[in-house]
Amino acid sequence: MKGKYVIGVDCGTQSTKALVVDKNGKVIAEASEKVKVSSPFKGWAEQSGHWWWTALIKVLNKVTAKINKDDLAGIGLSHQRESFVMLDRNFSELRPAILWMDLRSKNEIKEIEEDFGKDKFNKITGKLLDSIVSTPKILWVKNNEKEIFRKVYKLMDAGSYLNYKLTGNATGSLSSVDTLGLCDIAKKEYSKEILSFLGIDGSILPGFVNPGEPAGCVTADAASATGLPEGLPVIACGGDGQVCALGLSATALDDITLMLGTSVAWGMHSTDYLNSRYFRTFVGTIPGTYYNDAVLISGCNTITWFAGSFSGISDGKTACCNKLEIASSNKKLEQTLDEEAEKINIGSDGLITIPHWRGVTVPYGDPGSKGLTIGWSDYHKSAHFYRSILEGISYEVKTGIEGLKDVFKIMPKKIKIGGGGANSRLLTQIICDMNNIKGEISESVETTALGAAMITAYATGFYNSINEAFS
Repeated sequence: MKGKYVIGVDCGTQSTKALVVDKNGKVIAEASEKVKVSSPFKGWAEQSGHWWWTALIKVLNKVTAKINKDDLAGIGLSHQRESFVMLDRNFSELRPAILWMDLRSKNEIKEIEEDFGKDKFNKITGKLLDSIVSTPKILWVKNNEKEIFRKVYKLMDAGSYLNYKLTGNATGSLSSVDTLGLCDIAKKEYSKEILSFLGIDGSILPGFVNPGEPAGCVTADAASATGLPEGLPVIACGGDGQVCALGLSATALDDITLMLGTSVAWGMHSTDYLNSRYFRTFVGTIPGTYYNDAVLISGCNTITWFAGSFSGISDGKTACCNKLEIASSNKKLEQTLDEEAEKINIGSDGLITIPHWRGVTVPYGDPGSKGLTIGWSDYHKSAHFYRSILEGISYEVKTGIEGLKDVFKIMPKKIKIGGGGANSRLLTQIICDMNNIKGEISESVETTALGAAMITAYATGFYNSINEAFS
């Protein structure tokens, strides 16, 4: 083992975060950089891979400035899943990256269902044929941007792309490339059937190593850009859902995880590969495991939308128009909303919200589904609407957890909760009450970056196993 610190990075949808931690998981330095999401057309969601790289450069320069770089043993990246970038022979972007939350591929979903088979796709990849998975979006480019598709030299997930920028190797973790929906998950290789259907040669896809193995070392150019030492090992970690589960110390097979972020995701590990309309299956970051999870696409982002559009409460950026301005002047907006909603009866006095702001995945698989609020009367106020959103999110989580329990025949004792939405005591309480289960909230909001750091700590010799790193 060389060095006493490692860096864990979470390259998320709205921001990139980096943590420098020691062997015990103590945070020595941290930094965050926002990343914008572009929506040139209704339902579209795009980012430039250059934005990912620029954000990574900024956070790494910030944290390396606070430590002796010679004390670093390695760096590991986790990242938003399903998002992908297309590059030409010079490794320049052919078009902006299409994100997991993009909704443009409704016609391609139908095309795959009719010409390849929905159940067949699910059985091979473990993924649901919905608006999140990359496969129909890749087909969309083929159908609608033929000249771009013809020029594709490399198609990479976010993690593989950033590993390439750091190391010069177009290599990711198996837990990263698997998120593209192009792998035969049981065989742990790219699916020849799916690639043939899409008209893709396997050579354009990134290579992969097992989670916790090195993807390469930091090049001289990357060292100059980021502040990292040249030759530092870069560890392939995995998609944010799988890595976050470890950051929450959810290593037991009956641990249920819940990530309250832009989307809301819940899941659990298994050693068996099973299919269900209640979850997607990914290669786990623990050797010999799968990670089974589900996503409510517009999760806590719905809360953010409400706060900015309908609450009438000032967040310091927008004008306030009601009596709560004084109450919220010295509090976070979400805290004020929670306090008002706590005064509302369970059930929001008959107001019901279905939080399908960007469609729904499990268990219905309907990308065209829309949000719905019913039961309005003249006694309802903004706090009722807010609480009904929290309750709607909670019902979605309950449906998903019931599906996991039924398929895997488990009776979990607790939910391990992370993400910025965990700061809402009311939301976490409603979720736990609905599931009649105890919640354990992570002390760190940055559970994904922490998970990447501890995988890196294991990979660089701090621990003998991944389980030991998270015990």
